[in-house]
Amino acid sequence: MPTNRLGSTCVVDRLESSILILRQKCPILCKVHDVTGSPYLWQVPSGFAGIARIVVGQQLSVASAEAIWKRCEDIIRPMAPDTVLGLDDVVMKMAGLSSFKIRTMRALSEAVINDKLNFERMVDLNDNEVRKTLITFYGIGPWTIEIFLLFCLGRLDAFAAGDLALKAAVQRAFDLPKRPSIDELQNLSNNWRPLRGIASHLLWSYYNIMCKKNTNLG
Repeated sequence: MPTNRLGSTCVVDRLESSILILRQKCPILCKVHDVTGSPYLWQVPSGFAGIARIVVGQQLSVASAEAIWKRCEDIIRPMAPDTVLGLDDVVMKMAGLSSFKIRTMRALSEAVINDKLNFERMVDLNDNEVRKTLITFYGIGPWTIEIFLLFCLGRLDAFAAGDLALKAAVQRAFDLPKRPSIDELQNLSNNWRPLRGIASHLLWSYYNIMCKKNTNLG
């Protein structure tokens, strides 16, 4: 069973010890932590509802994703595969879902019902096994998978290198002339292994603080 995850207990203790390690690994993250303090841990319940929430948030701001998710919870009750498959597209679009996201949620729902996707068993898979499982489904790409690994399964080294907020935060923190590419950010993040997920939480907190200060993040 994978051990590199945030468990349901002692999360704060593990967070603090992980941050101490990152501070030793990276002087820039040390400065970021000095600004942010202990970051808020974004966590979403695992299972179908968790990945559905992440799909809803694809390519959206946090505020927009939260607003649409609340409407989804009102319309798709309960948030479960059979409910999704039982609703007409017109009804689901009332929640603000695009045709692409509706198709993705239907594909995931069918996979769960046909036992091609089992979230309970997924908990015992390692990170790469989870990646290989999820990437086969329509509408599920690297960003969604890494966010699922981090937010739903609590895997400490998950890293969504394509996340725009992470790119902006790294540009600002490292004083880069432009936002790093996915490959550049992946290479830079190698120094943070096996705690890239914790580094992500620090950088997201840094991004939010910079936004509130109306600081140019590139």
